[in-house]
Amino acid sequence: MSLFGCAICGSSGDLFHHVCAPCVELIMAAWSGPATEDEFEAWWTLYPRKVGKDAAREKYRKARKRVSAEALVAGLRHYVASVSEKEREFIAHPATWLNQGRWQDEQVGGDYAPAVDMDELHVRTFVKGGFWATTWGPKPDDPDAPPKIRRMYEEARA
Repeated sequence: MSLFGCAICGSSGDLFHHVCAPCVELIMAAWSGPATEDEFEAWWTLYPRKVGKDAAREKYRKARKRVSAEALVAGLRHYVASVSEKEREFIAHPATWLNQGRWQDEQVGGDYAPAVDMDELHVRTFVKGGFWATTWGPKPDDPDAPPKIRRMYEEARA
């Protein structure tokens, strides 16, 4: 139980990274079909080395035919944690990481990336490309949006 509730719907049930289980299921259901441009953009924002975006987009679409977006994000979170201390030149290009199926790499030790703040990811995606899933609640520029979302939106636009 959280003091703050679900970041998407506000419910106060068991939370996973600030999002309740029903909302996580809705997000994952939205990401379980064919890859979309907005989905790729959300994944791209998480990747630690921004090179070869077009090649990465192509490889992302190919990878999504084999696995879910959830699997790619989970593998990427582990990868981000494992390279956090490395110099940029030793971080794989995103297309290479996808082409080699690196989301399946063995996880060494207990290294985990910090929890992704889904609200922040959603707001950045909205500011960058205008995408906002209806399951995430009111859009950040909507007067009915939660104060946290509106604040993140204003900060991202500044």
